[in-house]
Formats: sequence, structure tokens, C-alpha cells
Amino acid sequence: MDKIKDFLKKLASSLQIMALYSDAHPRSKSAIDDTYNELRDVLKEYGDITIGIVGGEFVFEKEIFFELSNRLKYLAKDLSGKGIEKIIFKYGASREELSKFMNALTRRENELEDFTEYFSNLGLENINIGKIRVNDSSETGTLAYEDIDDYSYSLESVSKSFNSIFRGGTVDVFNMKKAMKSTLEMLLRGDWGLMMLTSVKRHDLFTFTHSLNVSALAMVFASELMFSKENILDIGIAGLFHDIGKIAISRKVIEKPGFLTDEEMVSVKSHTILGAEILIQQVDYIGILPVIAAFEHHLRYDLKGYPKLHYSRHPHFVSLIISLCDCYDALRSRRSYKRDYPPLMIYEIMFKERGRMFESSLFDKFFDFMGVYPISTIVQMNTGWIGIVREQNKGDRFSPKVEIVYPPKKKGVMVDLKKESKIEIKTSLNPFSSGKEYTSLI
Repeated sequence: MDKIKDFLKKLASSLQIMALYSDAHPRSKSAIDDTYNELRDVLKEYGDITIGIVGGEFVFEKEIFFELSNRLKYLAKDLSGKGIEKIIFKYGASREELSKFMNALTRRENELEDFTEYFSNLGLENINIGKIRVNDSSETGTLAYEDIDDYSYSLESVSKSFNSIFRGGTVDVFNMKKAMKSTLEMLLRGDWGLMMLTSVKRHDLFTFTHSLNVSALAMVFASELMFSKENILDIGIAGLFHDIGKIAISRKVIEKPGFLTDEEMVSVKSHTILGAEILIQQVDYIGILPVIAAFEHHLRYDLKGYPKLHYSRHPHFVSLIISLCDCYDALRSRRSYKRDYPPLMIYEIMFKERGRMFESSLFDKFFDFMGVYPISTIVQMNTGWIGIVREQNKGDRFSPKVEIVYPPKKKGVMVDLKKESKIEIKTSLNPFSSGKEYTSLI
């Protein structure tokens, strides 16, 4: 993906140069040359490519380039303003075509009545622009853009809510629940790929991805536990704000690699109380459940966590749900101070805390539902076959239904591991390293 990112960064910087100089100026010509060289490198590796712009973010295949948000925000805004939601670069794209395309993008809005019409008159055969259709995945073999749009919208809503609270404002509960509902519906229709991939990618509190993932996991688990829709959305909001107290703690401490000092540990542990204090100011808008969850999500079922209580009672049931989902997503996620762990290791780590950190029956229900190898996990069988988990088998968390993607002669075959006594999962493959070539099939 680095070549795609380098191309986008070069395109953005070159367009800024071209906006300052004439088409014939040496600086403009040099900018086009540099951009074309980056594009050729990309096309040599990937062939034809489609780059999407969804929710102000650039998207290619399975990846949303969140880390480029600030650097590319003006380019994304400009393209969206021109009605461009996707750009298709074909393998045969020439320097002349790229030059015409880039010159068109630098024209002032008052010079063009309709950019799409102007672009179509350029006669470019190997560079196209367009709108993204719902479930438009045919051209790139990627996730449905509808899912990316839903996820991006939810992430943006999370960011706005955190920032509003941090500034002393209030939460827009209507839009918040709308965002939560979109994410829940995405997962309930079986579209887990996006959340799984964004969790494995490195992120931290300040991208809000972890908060959204905990919320989503808590909601879909609550749905499995037969909570009402209104209660599910309330649980989602509680999951969303469970870590909000960390916004009052130094980022250096939150992201510090290695061991924390005693003073730093006290600071980190204070986020539960700080979170409850922040959210109690919002209780008229979001209710009391987020306050309880923020305060209790590190208590542990055995009450050996924090903050220390002067009385003995188990945490609220919703706090226990969020504690499970929080730990699960944290172990799956790559952070500045830790790597992501494979699914089996996550299960083994959490199983050791069954009945201690986690209430036993709730733990069992969670993994019976999620499976040890969750939907969209890339796995390798003891036969050497490689497949993608498509469905869980209730009551057998180790034996999901897997779609084979390798070898070619087995591609598309669905294997129910619960019924195949001689076939079992040998290992899982990381979608950004050992399983990278299969990521587009998730």
C-alpha cells in the first residue's frame, strides 16, 4: 500500500505547485513528471486501480488511509466538491493524460460550470472519474463502499462527540444513535471485514477507532443476547464513551512503550473516574449507563481491578459486556506499544481470565458467538488449504465454516469444520503480512 500512499501524497503536493504556476512553467512540468513516475510504479504493481473518496477519506482495496487524513484533506475536499467519488487509473495511462487530468483539477471553480462535462470532453481513455454506487465492488474486488461510508460516518460522529464533550459542549444523541445503528446493521448483515481490518491496523485512542469497535462489538453481542433495539443502542453509546477519561491524560503516557512508572500507572488508572466525572455532566442527554460503564469497565468480575471500591458488588451487566469487548479489541489491535495478537492467542489469554476478569457464562456466550476465529479471518488448514471464515458453528467455537481460496482447484469450496473430523485450522494469517495476497477476498 505504500506506493499508493506515495502516489496520493505526490499528487496532492504537485497540484498545489500547479495551482501557483502556469501550465508551461518548469515547476509545473516537473511536478507532473514526478507524479507520473509514482503512478507508473503503482500501475506496474497493481495494474488498473480504483481509488475512492468516502467520508473525506481516501480508500483503496480494503484500506482506508486514516493516517493521511490531515495531509490529504484539501485534495479530498476539492475532489468531492467537483463531484468526484472515485478515480480509475488504467494500466495504459500516459503522461499526457495525467497532465490533462491534473491541469483540469487545478482550474478554478468559477472557470467551470460542470466539471464532469468538462472532464468528459478531455477524451481521456485511461483515466476516468465517477460516483460510487451502493455496493460498488465489482471493479476492484473490495469491500462494498456502502460499508466504508457507514463506518466512516460513524467514526466521524465519534470524533465530533468526543471533541464536543472535551470543549464542554453536549452530545448530539440523535446523530450518535443514527451512526450506531448504521454500524450495527453493517455487522448484522455479516459485513465484518472492515472492522476486522481496521482493528489489525495500528491505531490509538486519538483516532477513535478502538472506541467505535468496542461499541460495535458490544452492540452486536447484545443483539445476540436478545436485548431490545433501544437497549442495544444505549449499550453502543456506553461502549463508545468507555475510555473517554483518557482524553484528560497525557498522550505520551497513554502510548508509552514498555513499563509505566508508579506515577504513570496511577494516571492511567484514573481514566475510569475521570470518564465518569466527564459523562455525569452529559447524563441528561446520554443517560446513566455510559457513566456506569466508564467507571466500571476495569473493575473485573472478581473486583480485583480498579478503581478500588469500599463495598462488594459485581459490576453492572453492561459493564461486563463492555469489559469483554474492550479487552478483545485491544488484543486484536496494533498500537505504538504492542503488536496485534493472532486469534488463538487472544482466546488463550482471555480464557485464563474466565471466572476472574470475565463472568464465566458471559465469556462462553461471547466466544460461542464470535468464535475463536471470527468471521473474515484468513486461516490455513492442516491440509495446506487457505480459506476465509464465513460463518460460525454455534456450540463449537473452534470449528467455523470456511470458504477455500487456495489452491485454485478448491477455490470457492465451503468446508464445515464441524463436520470434517480430519480437517482443522492449523494457524491464522495476518491480513497485512502473511495473508496479504488474500485480503481482497475478505
